[in-house]
Amino acid sequence: MKTKNHQDVIIIGGGISGLLCGTKINNRLKTTILDKGRNFGGRLATREFNGAIFDHGAQYFTAKSSQFQNYVNKWHKEKIIKVWFSSHSNAFSHNHPRWISNKGMNQLAKHIANNLNVIRSTEISKIIYNENFWSLESLTGSTFSADNIVITIPVPQIKKLFSNSESQTINFKEINDYFSVEYEKGLAILAVLNGKSGIKKPGFLKPDNENISWIADNYIKGISPIPALTIHTSPEYSEKVFNKPPVEQIREIINPLKTIIESDIIDYYVHKWGYTTPIINNNINNDFFEQFNLFFAGDSFSGPRVESAALSGLSIADKIINKYQN
Repeated sequence: MKTKNHQDVIIIGGGISGLLCGTKINNRLKTTILDKGRNFGGRLATREFNGAIFDHGAQYFTAKSSQFQNYVNKWHKEKIIKVWFSSHSNAFSHNHPRWISNKGMNQLAKHIANNLNVIRSTEISKIIYNENFWSLESLTGSTFSADNIVITIPVPQIKKLFSNSESQTINFKEINDYFSVEYEKGLAILAVLNGKSGIKKPGFLKPDNENISWIADNYIKGISPIPALTIHTSPEYSEKVFNKPPVEQIREIINPLKTIIESDIIDYYVHKWGYTTPIINNNINNDFFEQFNLFFAGDSFSGPRVESAALSGLSIADKIINKYQN
């Protein structure tokens, strides 16, 4: 049965792909975005901790396509984002500007969502195909319905959702075999310092250490009022210590840091990313799913860059809009 607030489109997942997909179709079709978190934005993640502010997901993004550059130009004009840096020795293979939000990456997610209906803390546990529309049920018992569903969450979460879903037409358990994306794990260690880090501008390091892949000084970056580091551990190290207590997770990180930074850590928090870089190995027949008005977007289907995820969401929006125009 269609719910009272039946939607043309429901998007599951409020990361950059879901948000931009929703933005493009929202003026044409009745659209709602559902996100399981207390906040939304996916990798556009910012956290406040002990007086400091950290970007603990995506550290920046680039724009290599004209389509995404148009959005970047708009956000820049609106004073939401700025260039962090364009080139830095041999640390990167290209000199495209690295863009960041003025007040942390999650600011951009909130800005994009300004005119969208985003419902947080809503994890969809079951979808049911009713031949011409979809019913959705959340873990807490909330129900929704829509003519189209766009799924942007990580593949392991899709497979869990499909294992509980129903249809007379679609064999969800058989479809699960098509999804073969694997992910690297990651840890983001958020460290508050008792003084300046000593890291030179623009405020990041890619140290020569097998356990540490990235260090950013959020104070130099311009988002934290006090010195605060985001430390991303390597996939191999993250996998090794992922399920250990935080004190063990940072044990092999602290000593190398002492040779890199000039101040001491006075407090820290470890954020666990279960799905960081996707290893794409999909053989998904999108035409098969689209006949049921079921669409997929996000980095699981496009690659790990912010821009790639954004473009995948915009591409799905175009498909849905074209369907209604034809």
